[in-house]
Amino acid sequence: MRVVSWNVNSLRTTALELERVYGSMLGFLNFLKADILCFQETKIGEDKLEKALARPDGIEPFWSFCKLRGGYSGVATFARQGLTWASCSKLMEEEEFDNEGRVVATDHGDFYVVNVYIPNGGDRDNGRPRLDYKLRFLSCLLDKLKQLKDGSIVISQSGEIERCSEEGVEKKGKPIVFCGDMNIALSPKDVYMLTSDPYFSYSREEIQWMKSVINELGMVDSHRCFFPIPSCSGLVDGREPPSLAGDNFLKYSSLVPPIPSSFDTPPQESQFTTASKWAGVEEGRCLNKPDMQDGEGEGFNRCFCCVKQIWLDKDKLALNGRRYTCWDTRTEARSRNEGVRIDYVFVSRSLPLAMAGVLDTRRAWGD
Repeated sequence: MRVVSWNVNSLRTTALELERVYGSMLGFLNFLKADILCFQETKIGEDKLEKALARPDGIEPFWSFCKLRGGYSGVATFARQGLTWASCSKLMEEEEFDNEGRVVATDHGDFYVVNVYIPNGGDRDNGRPRLDYKLRFLSCLLDKLKQLKDGSIVISQSGEIERCSEEGVEKKGKPIVFCGDMNIALSPKDVYMLTSDPYFSYSREEIQWMKSVINELGMVDSHRCFFPIPSCSGLVDGREPPSLAGDNFLKYSSLVPPIPSSFDTPPQESQFTTASKWAGVEEGRCLNKPDMQDGEGEGFNRCFCCVKQIWLDKDKLALNGRRYTCWDTRTEARSRNEGVRIDYVFVSRSLPLAMAGVLDTRRAWGD
């Protein structure tokens, strides 16, 4: 069983390209060797749905449309025929959330798939105007996931949510594949090192919610199981120095000058000196321990000049297994792999891990 998640940023446009390359949506599913394909940001209104997407050959599509305006949001789960017992596009049971078409849940007998497109809280420069809405959405969604897992609610064949609250009725929960565009980066490992810090771009409440998905729901981040966090020469005993973690992440990474176009020629010493002056420390001294000279100490306490190490390791990190799902199109960041991972496939620990897949396409389709 293979589940694939993809933010397509307009399914109509993507579907046309998939049809051109693979012949049909089923052809694309066969190419991926996938059984269930979860799309986010479909941007299709129910009244604009064309036959090729409404009734694709060999596939059962399940939609959640935005009812507030056309060409906005929307999710869809495409499953091979015969795999789906029931579906629900109103899992949240709150109009303010369900009307934006951000969640569709499908029951596949032994497990659920919950496909989501979590709202963006807005740019920090603009005060994040939708952050309150996003946090309320997250709280509601986590409650629904818990209820699906423990069997407090089930999806009926009519597409409604039914509660199993009667005394004496055994609750039969199911494991969950929870996937989609979370619009949150879980950790600094999911953000290009010299771009930003998740604690700067996202609130602690958002990141804590992501951790709750793992800890309270008993899930694993399938991507990290397939692609563990890579090591690099900038790590000391396999761990990053304190200056690259938590609240200090952005503070130091933003001090490094732009990387040169060629990595064959080492940066000039004068460039290192400039970077160190920006950091407010003397050249050759460690950023997080300014009282120590470069190379002093042993093991994890060994000091090294973070400015130099970040500079030299920048491209190595990008090419050494770092995988992202969203890039700034204005700066053509995808060509340099300077992105952020905000799309996830979480899987209940009780499910075989090989069940979940991550779409890794080199072509710039969707997000």
